[in-house]
Amino acid sequence: MKTIPGPDAFSQTLKNDARKYPNREDERYDDFMFFPAIEPSFSIGRDETVFTIGSCFARNVEKFLLDHNVTVPTAHFEAPHEEAPGNPNRVLNQYNPGTMMQVVEAAGQTPDKRAIYGGLTGSVVDCLLATGGERYQSLVQWNVVSRFRIFMGRVLGPRRRSSSHLV
Repeated sequence: MKTIPGPDAFSQTLKNDARKYPNREDERYDDFMFFPAIEPSFSIGRDETVFTIGSCFARNVEKFLLDHNVTVPTAHFEAPHEEAPGNPNRVLNQYNPGTMMQVVEAAGQTPDKRAIYGGLTGSVVDCLLATGGERYQSLVQWNVVSRFRIFMGRVLGPRRRSSSHLV
């Protein structure tokens, strides 16, 4: 495979009449790179409450929103370090739309044992709980699982009051 310097590749691209890329005159162009122009279709005010669900991206959005004085209930959930090492609320992480929907649908309901399977020495595995893939992190006592599910019910149960949701 032939390797060519970036500026040469860019120059060659500009000569291609079929290209669909902007040229150097575009205001987004800077030093052989284009930067997206983003125009959000919504805004989040400081007086709003935002519920986040998702992966670590959602946790980082929480931090940003908190830094801007937005109320983010999920940012205040903390699992003890010995039960879930790392970011104290990383157990809230959900990695696919299916588990996210299950958490949302279960909101406000009494915690039950669906998706709960017995583990070793009286512990349980919660298939809706982000575990980080390490065995000792995935085996948690029912009271921890119940506490997580109750918290999510409290946060999501009144979800109609949240003015914004980030998934």
